[in-house]
Amino acid sequence: MKIDPWKGITTAVLSIYYIWYMLSDPLHNFSNWNIIDDVDLIIHEAGHFIFLFFGEFIHILGGDGVIHDWNYLLSHTGLLNYTDILSRIVYGAGVVIILLAINLCVKFSFKNTVEPARS
Repeated sequence: MKIDPWKGITTAVLSIYYIWYMLSDPLHNFSNWNIIDDVDLIIHEAGHFIFLFFGEFIHILGGDGVIHDWNYLLSHTGLLNYTDILSRIVYGAGVVIILLAINLCVKFSFKNTVEPARS
């Protein structure tokens, strides 16, 4: 097996960036700006329009600029008292997804150099 140089470099750079992102501000007190924040903002703002047509709860789930999204959603589902545990679960799931993505990027960075059998 041989590593594809472009995939390897991309994987290394993105892996370092995402690991740094996870470790640099684990509480995410919004004191540090990150390029990922802009991506999140674009997705959030698109949700205002996309989910407008699916009723109030789904619209708020997609993002509403008028009311505080999480307060509304968690109070309407009876989960407002569990915000600490929910935030830890979501953060932990995000860490697992990033580590899994890094693992898959490394795996797919290698080329299979074995010649297929000819019949």
